[in-house]
Amino acid sequence: PKNIPSKEYKRCAALVELDLKILNSWRYVYGCARRYLNFCLFHRYYVEAAAENAASLTIGAILHPARAARMIEYHSRRNDVPGLAEVLDKMISFTWKSGPKPGLQAEIQRVVNNVLLHELMRLAADEEAATGVCAIAFLKIEELKGWLRQEMQSVEDEIQKAHFFQAIRQIKLFQDNPDRIKRTAPLPLPQGPPIGMED
Repeated sequence: PKNIPSKEYKRCAALVELDLKILNSWRYVYGCARRYLNFCLFHRYYVEAAAENAASLTIGAILHPARAARMIEYHSRRNDVPGLAEVLDKMISFTWKSGPKPGLQAEIQRVVNNVLLHELMRLAADEEAATGVCAIAFLKIEELKGWLRQEMQSVEDEIQKAHFFQAIRQIKLFQDNPDRIKRTAPLPLPQGPPIGMED
């Protein structure tokens, strides 16, 4: 259903807001062990890296070169099974083309958009991926670049326009030389329990 992405964005944004309220509490920070203090004050993890890590795990698994090749193979056997091109179209539709979100949801959306773009470029440049997989990935990247150029003409929000401009720039650099695009590794996951417990 089309309303699923919007609900997920709202749910993630609500969790982030709750975490920030807890972390901004001096009582909470005071009660943390010293070795966890840096984590408690590491707000950037909650705002960006949580979404980035989740998106990287999910999108990276879907766009694994071997899985992408199987999508093409299964679709060639059965037309009712979605092929790689159709899967990529859906992923781009639910991320880049899903429409602007308000406030914090927009920041989460931009993080997920960037993850998808870089995973697409990684797949296209993968030397071990099948030729058909690389061809489809390159095609979808080119189609996305064309869509971004068109959208740039009507976008009024400056941050969103910068987001689109940066994506177009990265795609151009990638097409000229795939080795020039190096994705920044996601921030490490925070330590688990007993965060917040007394010494």
